[in-house]
Amino acid sequence: MKQFLQLIIFSLSFIMIAQVGFSQGVTTAAINGRVVDANKEPLPGATVVAVHVPTGTKYGAITNVEGYYYFPTVRVGGPYKITSSFVGYSEKIKEGISLALGEKLAVDFVMQDESQTLEEVTITADVDETMNSGRTGATTEVSESTIEKNPSISRSISDFARLTPQAAQGVGNGGTSISGRNSRYNNVTIDGAVNNDAFGLNADGQPGSNAGTEPISLDAIKEVSIQVAPYDVTQGSFTGGGINAVTRSGSNEFEGSVYYYTRNENLTGKTIEDNPQKQPPFFNKQYGFRVGGPLVKNKLFFFTSVEKQREETPFTVNLVDQNTLDRYGDNVPSNVSNISVETAQSVKDYLLENYDYDAGSYGAFTPKTENTKLFGRLDWNINNKNQLTLRHNYVKSSQDNISRSQNELQFTNNGYVADFLSNSTILELTSRFSENISNNLILGYSSVENIRNIEDQTADKLFPQVEIDLFDGTTILAGTQRSSVGNELYQDIWQLTDNLTIFKNKHVITVGTHNELFKIKNSFVNRYNGHYEYDGIDNFLNNSTDGRNGRFRTAYSLDYFNDRFQPVELSFLQTGFYIQDEWEVSPNVKLTGGLRLDIPFFLDDPSYNQQFDNDFGLDTRDLPSGQLLWSPRVGFNYDVKGDKTLQLRGGAGIFTGRIPFVWVSNQYTNSGASFGLISVSGRDGNSVPLAPDGNRTLEYYYANQLGVDVNDPAVENAIQELISSDAGASEINVMDPDYKLPQIFRMNLAMDVKLPYGVIGTVEGIFSKGINETKYENINLTDPDEVLPAEGNRPVQSSRLQNPEFGNVLLITNTNQGYQYSISGVLKKTWMDKLSSFIAYTYGVSKDVNSGTHTTALSGWEYNPTPGYSNVSNLSYSQWDLRHRVVGNLNYTQNWSNFTSTSIGLYYNGQSGAPFTYMVNGDLNGDGAYGNDQAYIPASQNEIILQPGDDDNRTPDQIWNELNAFIEGHDYLRENRGKIAERNGARTPWYNRFDLRVMQEFKVMVKDKKNRIQLTMDIENVGNLLNKDWGRAYSVSYGTYNLLQFRGIDEATGRGIYRYSDREDPWNVDNLASVWRMQLGLRYIFGN
Repeated sequence: MKQFLQLIIFSLSFIMIAQVGFSQGVTTAAINGRVVDANKEPLPGATVVAVHVPTGTKYGAITNVEGYYYFPTVRVGGPYKITSSFVGYSEKIKEGISLALGEKLAVDFVMQDESQTLEEVTITADVDETMNSGRTGATTEVSESTIEKNPSISRSISDFARLTPQAAQGVGNGGTSISGRNSRYNNVTIDGAVNNDAFGLNADGQPGSNAGTEPISLDAIKEVSIQVAPYDVTQGSFTGGGINAVTRSGSNEFEGSVYYYTRNENLTGKTIEDNPQKQPPFFNKQYGFRVGGPLVKNKLFFFTSVEKQREETPFTVNLVDQNTLDRYGDNVPSNVSNISVETAQSVKDYLLENYDYDAGSYGAFTPKTENTKLFGRLDWNINNKNQLTLRHNYVKSSQDNISRSQNELQFTNNGYVADFLSNSTILELTSRFSENISNNLILGYSSVENIRNIEDQTADKLFPQVEIDLFDGTTILAGTQRSSVGNELYQDIWQLTDNLTIFKNKHVITVGTHNELFKIKNSFVNRYNGHYEYDGIDNFLNNSTDGRNGRFRTAYSLDYFNDRFQPVELSFLQTGFYIQDEWEVSPNVKLTGGLRLDIPFFLDDPSYNQQFDNDFGLDTRDLPSGQLLWSPRVGFNYDVKGDKTLQLRGGAGIFTGRIPFVWVSNQYTNSGASFGLISVSGRDGNSVPLAPDGNRTLEYYYANQLGVDVNDPAVENAIQELISSDAGASEINVMDPDYKLPQIFRMNLAMDVKLPYGVIGTVEGIFSKGINETKYENINLTDPDEVLPAEGNRPVQSSRLQNPEFGNVLLITNTNQGYQYSISGVLKKTWMDKLSSFIAYTYGVSKDVNSGTHTTALSGWEYNPTPGYSNVSNLSYSQWDLRHRVVGNLNYTQNWSNFTSTSIGLYYNGQSGAPFTYMVNGDLNGDGAYGNDQAYIPASQNEIILQPGDDDNRTPDQIWNELNAFIEGHDYLRENRGKIAERNGARTPWYNRFDLRVMQEFKVMVKDKKNRIQLTMDIENVGNLLNKDWGRAYSVSYGTYNLLQFRGIDEATGRGIYRYSDREDPWNVDNLASVWRMQLGLRYIFGN
């Protein structure tokens, strides 16, 4: 029945294409208006013609009985020349009009009787994007000029999305957070086609970022629009924000550009330390060209862009010997590792001598990145009623993926090479069927490949991953990276976009359907090669299996002897239908109301686990298909005085998004019918010594258990029995049968006002409330059976699993807990063509129960901080919580003569530091997770038992004095003594950053045309160039800081027993982000 219903819905979606439309992203703009006489009476039958001057594209309309006209889908940009004519009246022309992406611009005409004026009237339009009747929710438009004049070292769309007051970067785990939401919940489109990392592997939500590339060359982008609260129901698939970009196109003039950008260690500030040093050698080079023009004048145009990037960036954190570390004491510089050379060398020597395995280098290493971006576009004005666009985007990138921080050392052979390949083709047809009916159709296909290549990083054999957790909070990683063996992802994405628009009297009615089909093939077996964990370097060197030492986990295929990886194949279809009415109630009141219906379908079932169904009553095949997700929305715009000096706008509605498909793919991989997991530790009395071969960790495990040689037939028999016994003690991922895709209710209210001296001010409030948010539960956990009064009454459990036949059983389900709100104030002003500026302040709060920063259900549960029982929802501050932000932008151009000018673009961002949580390293609550216990902040020494670690000569009193000083030295800890630390309750210090672009332009005459030569200097964090203490960026790895290391509970007092390693601050200074970086550019522009 389910398959039959899916077929019916899928068929209906495509049948409706001939009649109705769909739109996810925005590719065009719109012009509407009214033609009246001097007495403000409508003039029905007047002719209005808009001409896109660069291409000669014409749009014509006849006003209706109310005097209204409408051009629903016109080219972005300009300039436009709009002419109104009517018998007996002088022709009126408005020119110099440019349209932003997604803008709906009102252009009205007041006609004069010919007896009063005999000549045509030409007006240079002065259009303001803020005081506009088409504006309801919070929106930021980024024009071609803004892109050209503002600093962007990375040449990324995200560098312009940050101009949105409600957006933030540097919170969560990367990307651009909009309105306090996870960056993965944004929807990014280019030319109307989805351009997200739909699978969700990349923290910033952008495809290719894990391979060091942008999804498209910035030189191919014309404009960008950031939608925070659009009440247009044609925009969907997000609960964060919509980021829409449209690409450049050719025109009637041949024009293009050749460019080269470079930066290196000589254009970068010195390291952040007491004795600053020059940065180690590195380089980043970007070069390419773009060109466009007519193939047939006024008819057929082409545009193409080619770009290459090469980068080599060495590690900024390096190791020193133990004597040097000892001299630093608690003030280790940010570019120096807390792990000594001697410790790292001992690990390397041990593996080489005992296992004949070379772990690679722990010293200086320079990861490399190389990518290529190709873009091509054709635009065809078929006739005055039909325009066709075809474009293709190709991106290929490769990047060494090895990272180190002050507290984590990754040997080079624990890395991998991230290979990325993307091809995307879009076909768009815009048609005008009559004066009142128009249509916009988009068809798209994209293929994306993400492959983790370990061949270039691993030595001559696969080896288990070794993780050594040292007592000072540092970690050493060696062996083959556990998540990268056989890790390959292939995605095919089909899209269909079409909007049918009907213009009738004062109404613009849109009817549509939205369809996306994803086909995904993913090979991923976490810990296939085995994962061994040790507490302390001595325990590793002794191959200890006591306690947590030698904790061993390995995943295995239930078809182990035939197919060890069993790639997951899943298909997802999202269909949607909507209807909307934009009603011009009066000349100064506009209402927009619409209803959207989204219906998700998972077209492939995971494997069925009969034993699990019997024990838990859940079917591993169940996925949330066929649910009706309704999204009603309404927006308004009220020109209070009727003269565009005071405007009220706002709206309310429901927004439906998607979850990263990687969260769903876990259910296919971890149904217990395809893969199993062995997880043991010394606490179980069942651990094993380190295996010498990552391809045979399962064999070595059973050889150890049976006390036989690894090649003994008994080992194979034991494995055969294991894989034949169904689930074993495997990890199971399952979805709540009633789970729904993310939905939020969002509303905003804003006032825009023209202030004296040409300043425009805006005050805007936005509120979002979760309807269907996502959370994880481990439904195989036992309930807590005791509390620790000395730990803030923290609940703990003495036994872990309800059903020992299974391991962790992760359920993805919904919660309605969580909300976000923000209040923003904006001031902006433009002085002719010379100077434009804005400054904005935003206060924003975001709370959730899970911030969604991980890619698997297990990590989403076991690393989600909890004050006690990890299955109880803990509403607290989100990792995406903004709090305070000030953002400003200034652009100034000075024309020295007809042939030379200087432009300055300045960007400022000041915001509250990133939120983080004070944690305990260890399993304090007994749930088996070693990274989710929030720390109790002792009010006095009597509330905690402190013990020294190995080779630690401090007494408990000395340790307390250091811990007490640390608590007193940090506001959050000092103010919350006697409590369990809140999730994301603490913050890193305030962050200030200025970015600067200086562009010197020279014009030269070539064949009667002024070509341009541009010399650019982009300086990121320019404040640090003026003062070495300015512009510091602080971070806490993964948003958690281990304040204490848990060693046990004192049965007599119920107090926790802990170790404490002293340091100055819980955060690190990001060496590269905290210093100024300069990029020099040379560009030659011809033809315009």
